[in-house]
Amino acid sequence: MAFRFTSLVNLTIVARLSLALLLLVLPGVFSLVLSGWTANLSAGGGEAINMAGSLRKQSYLIAATALAPPAPIPGSHPNLSQVVAEFEHRLYHSNIQNALPSDAQDPIRIQFNQIESRWRNEIRPSLERDDSLYASVLLPSIHQYVSEIDEFVSELEKAHETRLKLLIHIQWVTLAIVCGVFIWTLYWAYRYISYPLYNMANVADQVKKGQYATRINTPASGEIGTLKTALNRMLDELEASHSQLELRVAEKTSELEQNQIALQLRYRIKALLADHEPDQAIFDQVLKALGEFIPLSNAAVCLTDINPKQHHIPIKSAFKLANNQQEGMRLGCLEQDCASCIDHSHHDNNAINSDTGGNEMVFRLLDSGITYGIMPITIANGVQLAPWQIAVLEDVSRNLGAALAGSRRKQSLHRLALFEERSVIARELHDSLAQALSYLKIQVVRLQSQINDKPDAAQATLQELREGLNAAYRQLRELLTTFRLQINQGGLNAALMATVGEFTERSQLDIQLSNHLLGIELAAEEEIHVLQIVREALANVHHHAQAQSAQVQLAWIGNEIVVSISDDGKGLSPNPDRPQHYGLSIMRDRAQSLGGTITMQSRAPTGTQVTLRFVPTTPFAQNESTLAIDPVPNTQNRPTQPNQDTTL
Repeated sequence: MAFRFTSLVNLTIVARLSLALLLLVLPGVFSLVLSGWTANLSAGGGEAINMAGSLRKQSYLIAATALAPPAPIPGSHPNLSQVVAEFEHRLYHSNIQNALPSDAQDPIRIQFNQIESRWRNEIRPSLERDDSLYASVLLPSIHQYVSEIDEFVSELEKAHETRLKLLIHIQWVTLAIVCGVFIWTLYWAYRYISYPLYNMANVADQVKKGQYATRINTPASGEIGTLKTALNRMLDELEASHSQLELRVAEKTSELEQNQIALQLRYRIKALLADHEPDQAIFDQVLKALGEFIPLSNAAVCLTDINPKQHHIPIKSAFKLANNQQEGMRLGCLEQDCASCIDHSHHDNNAINSDTGGNEMVFRLLDSGITYGIMPITIANGVQLAPWQIAVLEDVSRNLGAALAGSRRKQSLHRLALFEERSVIARELHDSLAQALSYLKIQVVRLQSQINDKPDAAQATLQELREGLNAAYRQLRELLTTFRLQINQGGLNAALMATVGEFTERSQLDIQLSNHLLGIELAAEEEIHVLQIVREALANVHHHAQAQSAQVQLAWIGNEIVVSISDDGKGLSPNPDRPQHYGLSIMRDRAQSLGGTITMQSRAPTGTQVTLRFVPTTPFAQNESTLAIDPVPNTQNRPTQPNQDTTL
């Protein structure tokens, strides 16, 4: 028995589940078979009882038909032969015959034989005789016969009830067996599956908390035992692996701390160089930040020209910082000047042994292959820089080179912009004040020749001289306003609104601004040229057009920017380039600087329209060309005098 129990315990999980399912299925199958057998026995029992019960009614119907007088109308009531035939049909019906047991000693079989025998031997023959005794004995005989039929029906009901009780007992017994097997299966699953797995889960929680020395000690067999052995083996390997991982984590943590220090240093230096122009103070801060993270005895920044072999900056002019300088430590290659350090720069940032008590390293400040300076450093003797520290120094030297290159590019761009603006100022002075002064000089010569001979002509010349002086003075004020013009953070739109407000207040004109270039960025010189052309055109409207209103429109048409200034004044003069009208040449020069064209034309019914067209150069504006907005068509802006269309 112990061997069998041990064998049962060592069964696999699949075998255990199969046994449990088999124990659950067998009672069900057994119950199904017995229930089928019982149901088969009870089949037709109800019909047999009903059919046997109908024999009582049929017996009384025979008696009533036999004793009744003849029917007044033939065929209106069933005759005796018909009633007798119906009784025999029911007596020998298949429902009753199938319900009869095969055992001859069965009470149901005995009772049926009595009924059938008395019908065949007593009642049926008496119905066939025709004598005076027939009427007196028929009815009592039928009563006694019905009593026998009642006993037969009662036996059928008892047999049917017995079968139903048997079916109920079978169901209860099956339910009890299934419940017992189910309870036993639950205990079995808990004892040999759930409890060991629960203990394994507890061990897993302990391992999760870091207790890698924990092992599974719960007795187990089968697959659970195999799993227990595998998990204990895995825990042994995990404990060994965890020890190795702790060592690696410590190493990685140290590397991450070094990387964090390097990132912080790079960020601080990039922030310094991005927010300020590189100068001595900024370089001092950069070298000070380097000294906080890297053990440097001395560090400096030496600026050079493009070719360091031809020029060097003395040490007194270099951006230098001595950080944590040891007592008695000399400056190495910086002892005299930066020349010797520049000579060492061809070593490509390699360490250079020095007789100053430490190691020297020289880093070139490069950008796009051009050397803008060097950064010599001195490391204390016995200190070895880690690779990440050397990488940081190389990165800082590249950042310093980029900052110096950017500063030189900004200076070059500033000089170029300054030269260009001076050229524009020179042209505008030549086209305005120079011509005005030349005109006044000629008028003075005329006045001197006319003052004695032609007094009337002298007065006219004097009047022209006075008008020329007023025009020159007015032009000088406008040029001064133009030269002081700036575009603040509000951009071109804010500058245009300020200009419109200024001329509206000065000339009392109704000036409307329609700017469809919002969100489109132009180059700085393009914005200046556009703004000054708009100012010059509005100045012409104010001084010459005699208008009541003006419109300024900016929009995209195709890939061009179109600037239109129109008014409702007296229209275009027959000679727009007549003396003292200097604004047209200034606008023409500005348009040429933009690489565009400017036209002036009359419009109906009155007025003038100045139109500037140019293609922007900034990528921001070129990317926005798909957002071009055509100005709303206005029939008043259409030129009606093509012969007066002037391209400036």
